[in-house]
Amino acid sequence: MNYQQFLHILEGERLSPIYLFSGEEEFLKEEVIKRLRDSLLAPGAIDLNYHLFYGKEDSGAKIVEAASTLPFLSEKRLVVVKEGEKLRASDKKEIADYIQSPSPSTCMVILMDKIDRRESFSSLLLKSGKEVSFKSIPEREILGWINNWAKKEGKKIAPRAAFELKERVGRNLRELTGHLTKLFLYAGNKTDIGIEEVRILVGEGKETSGFDLTEALSEKKKGKALKTLNKILVEGKKAPEIIGLISWQMRRIAEAKSRIVRGETPTEVCQSLGILPFFRKKFLSQVKKFSLSKLRENFSSLLEADQQFKSGKLTPNLILELLVIKLCT
Repeated sequence: MNYQQFLHILEGERLSPIYLFSGEEEFLKEEVIKRLRDSLLAPGAIDLNYHLFYGKEDSGAKIVEAASTLPFLSEKRLVVVKEGEKLRASDKKEIADYIQSPSPSTCMVILMDKIDRRESFSSLLLKSGKEVSFKSIPEREILGWINNWAKKEGKKIAPRAAFELKERVGRNLRELTGHLTKLFLYAGNKTDIGIEEVRILVGEGKETSGFDLTEALSEKKKGKALKTLNKILVEGKKAPEIIGLISWQMRRIAEAKSRIVRGETPTEVCQSLGILPFFRKKFLSQVKKFSLSKLRENFSSLLEADQQFKSGKLTPNLILELLVIKLCT
């Protein structure tokens, strides 16, 4: 099940004694853990009945002892084990023994980024407990997530403002939440949040700068591209991040280009990539200016620049400047 299905189960209080939270979206895991903790435990009982452990630091015996202890002044006890993949083999064995006959008054949640489903411990977790998946939210769903978060706080964010926020901040939910909180505080009693508030409070982000840079590259304007690159460097971005930034933009353009060549309509492609209507003209203009052969050449240049950076033979800024000039030719 995904985290939304789990929250639905949480409302009905039909909980399993064992859960495995899998996937890389740490922010959502933390949010769901908070919801689970607040649902199971009264405020005055949290300190007595909530236990947080880390697989790399805590022993299996300590984790099992907490899980086996009856709750105090509460019907339930919550035991959370982060970094479950880092548990030692001996600790996994102790927890495995507990899992086969868990305490009915304890809810144990083990968090793992990646699961080796062939491993006996993971197999037992999946067999005896229930898995909740926390995959990274696809880019096409970020705008919906922003709107839902604003709605939850009694606010309404304009479509263009939500898009600009996504482009400036990216897909990191923790950073997005931080900026949304800042926007809500700035808005005060005002319900609607527009594009001006985003531009005032959030500033130029990596995706916005990345789009500006690829726009200059598509126009083969070396001076403009180098000026935009310098702006990104002044913002504090490092060479690997900038290379990744350009690669991300180029991949979107390449995917759109190849799909349009195969016969899909520009509108269909833009919708699936999450390009909003008011931004499509500019994006499609970039797609039109790049040929598939030029895009393949650009990816080779990006790979070469990444390897040069790792070799340390040239300074990062020089590598980036040479890259931009090459991409503009």
